[in-house]
Amino acid sequence: ALRAPLTLPLVALGIWSLALAPTVEFPWRSLLGPPQTGQGVLALFAWAAIAAAIAACAGPRARAILAWLVAAGAVAASLTHFLPEPWRPFEVPGYFAWLGIAAFGALAALGTRGAFRVGLGVLIVSLAVSENRSAIGIVLGLGVPLYFAARACGASAWLRPAGALLAVLLAPLATAAVWLAGRNGFGASIEARARINDVMTAAFADRPSSLLFGQGWGGSVEALFRHLPSGADRLYGDSWDVPVRDFHSAHSLVLEFWVSAGLPGLALALALPALVVARARTRDLPLAIAFAAVFATLSVLWHQQSFNLGPTIVALCALAGKPWNTKECAGSRIVSIGGSFAISAALLGAAIWLGQYGWRAHVARASPGACLDGFPADPGRGDLGLRYAIYGYTAPILHGRQTPDSARIAALVCAVDRALAARPSVHTALAAVIYRSEAFAVPALRPDGATFDAIAAGWRPALETLLGLA
Repeated sequence: ALRAPLTLPLVALGIWSLALAPTVEFPWRSLLGPPQTGQGVLALFAWAAIAAAIAACAGPRARAILAWLVAAGAVAASLTHFLPEPWRPFEVPGYFAWLGIAAFGALAALGTRGAFRVGLGVLIVSLAVSENRSAIGIVLGLGVPLYFAARACGASAWLRPAGALLAVLLAPLATAAVWLAGRNGFGASIEARARINDVMTAAFADRPSSLLFGQGWGGSVEALFRHLPSGADRLYGDSWDVPVRDFHSAHSLVLEFWVSAGLPGLALALALPALVVARARTRDLPLAIAFAAVFATLSVLWHQQSFNLGPTIVALCALAGKPWNTKECAGSRIVSIGGSFAISAALLGAAIWLGQYGWRAHVARASPGACLDGFPADPGRGDLGLRYAIYGYTAPILHGRQTPDSARIAALVCAVDRALAARPSVHTALAAVIYRSEAFAVPALRPDGATFDAIAAGWRPALETLLGLA
């Protein structure tokens, strides 16, 4: 297990972060992982445990089960995007691209033509549903050409070290390219990421020691808020979700690991794809080089959430396939059956809960009472659902595809204000403030005069609640 290429580096970074935790601003958050990403000391040890378990116990059957589970998860996640909004568990389909890439890597590493073809199909479906232009461009423009170029090189002695070096260099090169392109106004999204890099640079300049030791896991949140003027006051121009979109991570796995764990974090983030190339079996080398290149480049444009970083770790372990066990662990069949039952029970429970929430939310929004009577008062999904309900209704108005309905807007805002008074949370506070701020700035979003006057009166208490939470 310790010989697995991912195990010891992840354990080492976990121990380093654990030792530094008492010295950072929020020690417990660094240990448990920030709520925005879940990445912290415990997550590092969990990923190391996954890598060790795969290396020690995963014989052919277990590896196949893992690969097919990742593929099934990628397909299931993509299909949920076609559900009506209250039933949709994932709000940002762009993350599905990571699941498809992981599924393809895990299945292709099985070494059969059928698994390779299915993996390719899952990748295509996930990329198409995600509409993640960065991922699509990187896979087609970098991953595919590298795969065929590496295959054409055959068993050249220099191919493995060259592929590993390329995997290390791609993330810094991509970061520099984004920075230069963004500073020259090349697309709003690229420009936003360049400004985030400006903010992180200012944070490092303010605390040079963090270049070596980091600021603890989740430290990018404080860094972004404290140094926001370095990246302009509104990172996404006129986008409605500025307070939500930009302050949950550095939007780059490399920067996130660097600001969180210092130089060792940066070293691991850069070396992780290279380790896969260095340890790949010869027959998997072209695939490992292509996968590592896609992983390294996409990681500086799209950070990973905990739900897709786990499958990515499985794919990295599958491709870094030396040494492989040829026998199953004792009791692996029991573990496989028990794990399948546990996963099935969890999925069934989640589906029942989401269905109940979704039905109540759908009924409340389809026939709104004075205050969306009947909308689920769940402090988690319900609060998030209210925030997205306001966004989902006002976005078409903002883009001229719908005219405002005074009664419906009043019902939405009333439901948000009622939830904010009963259970103040970041989601309800943002929902209460975001619509009002946009309506003040964009007259098209305002309903009739009397309704808007009543809504505007709630601006100050909503803003004060949000600032209190902050």
